[in-house]
Amino acid sequence: MSAHAGFAAAVTIRERVLNDSLLLSYDAGNISHWLSAPIPNGPPDVAVSFFLEPPRVECSGADSQSLIVRMRGWGGMQITWNGAIQARNVRWEMHLLMRPRFVLEGVDLRLRPEHTDITLSGWTFEVLSGGPYSPEADLYLQSGIFRSRLEHALGVAIAAGLLDIPPIDVSFLGSIVSATSMEPRARVRDGAIIVGLDVAAGGIETTGNAQLLTDFARNNDIAVVTNPIAVPVTFQDAEAQIRDAVAERGATLESLSITVEEGRFRVTGKASRSEGSVHFSFAVIPVLFHFRPGALLPARKGTIEVKPRMWPALGFQVADVSVDVNKSTWVIIAEVVGAVLTGAVIPLIIEDLVRGVTRQVTFAIRSQEVPPQPPPPRLRRLESRVPGGPTVRLMIEEFEIRTAGVFTGITLRPDIPPPVLIGLTSIPRNFTGNPLRYRVRLPFGKLPDDPSLRVRWTIVDLDSGTILVNEDDVARDRLDFEFVPENLGLGVSRFGVMCRVYRTLGPQITDFLNEGITLQVRPPLASGGYVRWRYDVKNPQVEFNQEAGVWWYAPEKVTRRWSAIHRTDRPCKMADKRSRYTHATEFLNALPFSLNQIIERRAQLCDYCFFGGTGKTLPSL
Repeated sequence: MSAHAGFAAAVTIRERVLNDSLLLSYDAGNISHWLSAPIPNGPPDVAVSFFLEPPRVECSGADSQSLIVRMRGWGGMQITWNGAIQARNVRWEMHLLMRPRFVLEGVDLRLRPEHTDITLSGWTFEVLSGGPYSPEADLYLQSGIFRSRLEHALGVAIAAGLLDIPPIDVSFLGSIVSATSMEPRARVRDGAIIVGLDVAAGGIETTGNAQLLTDFARNNDIAVVTNPIAVPVTFQDAEAQIRDAVAERGATLESLSITVEEGRFRVTGKASRSEGSVHFSFAVIPVLFHFRPGALLPARKGTIEVKPRMWPALGFQVADVSVDVNKSTWVIIAEVVGAVLTGAVIPLIIEDLVRGVTRQVTFAIRSQEVPPQPPPPRLRRLESRVPGGPTVRLMIEEFEIRTAGVFTGITLRPDIPPPVLIGLTSIPRNFTGNPLRYRVRLPFGKLPDDPSLRVRWTIVDLDSGTILVNEDDVARDRLDFEFVPENLGLGVSRFGVMCRVYRTLGPQITDFLNEGITLQVRPPLASGGYVRWRYDVKNPQVEFNQEAGVWWYAPEKVTRRWSAIHRTDRPCKMADKRSRYTHATEFLNALPFSLNQIIERRAQLCDYCFFGGTGKTLPSL
């Protein structure tokens, strides 16, 4: 049996993708960080207020029916035993077995477990503070009876979205989605979960065997295989659009068939008009790179050189065109069908793992009147919807058409930002009366609402070693720290600003970041210490005509803008290389915004004058 196991289509999702998706959702606040509720089915009365770390999923082939979900955290657990309330802070860990029940909601393939799909296979806790529970209460909280109560509560919470793994948009499967005849079926294998979909449409019916689903993703993170039998269903919506396109040529499309050959799709059909009928056939071959030629364009002064370029892209080309009548008359029909089928391929897009693991890889049918577009790039970097969140690198690594199935392989790599302390490294002495702001970026997945997470801010006079400020408290609302240098010491020339981020759980202390920045107080800023200028930019308008396959040059477009602000005492190379179209120059004695906004206003500053380069994060005045 092939990788599709008899299903119309099968999707493999790596365990790592599930966990990255959970982590991104957790950090963005789309997964609850708290489980606070009374545990039902008492007595005795038990209530918890648990902080949750990011959950983790494990896929083990030892149990093909269940995902392993590991959850841990800490917080309060209160039990009323014989009328006495015993409240303690505890650290806990749970292991759950969860049936991977998927449902289709429109084009979204979503994990939707019911509360009966959850089994609590492991539950442990240890008291962190408040002293031990009484022996009777402790025995009960570790008993099978309490575990059953906790399992029920967790099942209800998870079914309500406590583990809301973002959906997979399976619109890339075309009409297979709307033709799916039953609930998707999933199997767990080592390191992956595989989902199969059956169809019953247009005389095509599949009945897959879930027991035969295997991990076919190779080295990819997500992979899709379409059963050759179901390819006509994938293109079911294409026939009407192709029929319309052929009709515009005064012909009627009587039949159309799309089948799979080794390395290509085969399109065959019959069309007719008043003069007679024609049978046509052509191949559609995938192309994984796109080439754009260069050009030398005459401009107002000299020439503009456009260099040739090649990049990974998923496109298609028509080949092996065959018709059984006069080609000059009928080849246009085959060309129209080819243009409609291959004019565009909407790529797989992952806007953010926070909202969904995949977006779409679909053979979309484009009207012949729509100008051809370059094929979509196979490599994309998708921005987070959360400010400062990670980008995701997406690459369509493989696309293969084989008689055994159509295979697409994709890799996903979130670019997780590291923890860092950001703030000024130097200021002129006449700026020491201004409030300065320092900011810490937490390690990814560590959140300020964690009651055990703490931030300590320390300011030291580095010349004398005197500690000027030492504030240590929970992290909530303390990721930014402001102070006015002259309020701490008029004569101090070097401040050490230090930040420690750590977690305390009982006697255990875990450090996540411990960094410092030296703030140097330099001589006062001279008059006109900063400069910017107003200038015109003349941009040649060079564009590529995709339909004609040629470059063209239009008159220059003039835009007036402000330059970035530069330093005059330590200017970068560009500070003296101003545009000859400069209209006005402005010298500043101070920045046009408060110093505690320098990080947010970075776009107005020269990266080299103030930060030492585009990749640097520590500003200097």
